[in-house]
Amino acid sequence: MSASVKTLDKTGWSVAALRREARHNGWKAKAAARKVWEASEAGEAYRDAYNRHPLCNALDAVTDESMERSRAPRYRLKVRTFPTGHAEAVVTTEYPDPLKTLDRAIRRDLRHLDFKWEGGRDENVERAVRRASQDVRLKCKAMGVNSLWTLTFRENVTDRQAVLRCFDQFRRRVVKVLGDWRYIAVLERQERGAWHVHLATHALPSRIVQGDVRVKSWDVMRAIWRSAAGEFGGNFDEAKKQKRWSKGARPIQGAGAIARYIAGYVAKDMHESELGQKRYSSSRNIEVPPAYTAVFDAADETMRALIELAYAGVGERVASTWFNSNRGVFFIETDDSRSFRPPPSEPVH
Repeated sequence: MSASVKTLDKTGWSVAALRREARHNGWKAKAAARKVWEASEAGEAYRDAYNRHPLCNALDAVTDESMERSRAPRYRLKVRTFPTGHAEAVVTTEYPDPLKTLDRAIRRDLRHLDFKWEGGRDENVERAVRRASQDVRLKCKAMGVNSLWTLTFRENVTDRQAVLRCFDQFRRRVVKVLGDWRYIAVLERQERGAWHVHLATHALPSRIVQGDVRVKSWDVMRAIWRSAAGEFGGNFDEAKKQKRWSKGARPIQGAGAIARYIAGYVAKDMHESELGQKRYSSSRNIEVPPAYTAVFDAADETMRALIELAYAGVGERVASTWFNSNRGVFFIETDDSRSFRPPPSEPVH
């Protein structure tokens, strides 16, 4: 008597749950494909090249005592201060592994021979999401943005390239009106499939001089966007830092909050769209200041001591903090807005 196979009902699953299942299935498929590759001639050739690599036996002469010291946990403190007065600091816990470090170095040299997985979209996306989100976040802070613009269409525009063409026309015309205008723009797709554009930038003046006439800046921007959108129709909106941009309990303030907000749209777009597409656009010559970095042995310092050092490194206008005990990561940032009000203090455990 054969047992009946039941199909799992996924109709009530969330997007996050479906993504986790897809990632898990991808890992299983990759493991199976790699097992087949390792048994092939290509896998044998790779193992031979790996064993003949000059670094393959580089750690054989290292004593056990030296290896133990090299594996000792350490903390990395990174502090970055921006021209606007905004600052951020992060403390991360690291567990060095010389063998894994050496293995990665060899695999980088032999990547042209290594196993190539065609179905690894999720892994590539996650790496790209982290890079793009951090890039956008740091550029927003370097600019000292204090305003969020939203460009929408009256029609249900689902063609991504058409949206980018409209935005390019808008961008060119705004530069002619405002002169030295800087921005970071990302796309967001609504549930109905329509695209719209979010821009992190600086707040508009109440009036703009056009010829010899002073006109409302919103009217000018709206007219420019509608002209660029053409037959699609459109609308322009600006949300300044005093307004609420989300459903959170507190209003979003300062460049740090806007940076997180706009970086979230980058991540969302990258998870929902195909690889190889342009994820965001920005003005040129946005210089992100370098970070001060220091490394401490865990035997000499504690996480609590470095958290206190991070507080001292960013100053008193603390806007937000978070601590991930599982990963051993602490983050803190300040607020550069004039309307800053410190959040309720929370103890660090």
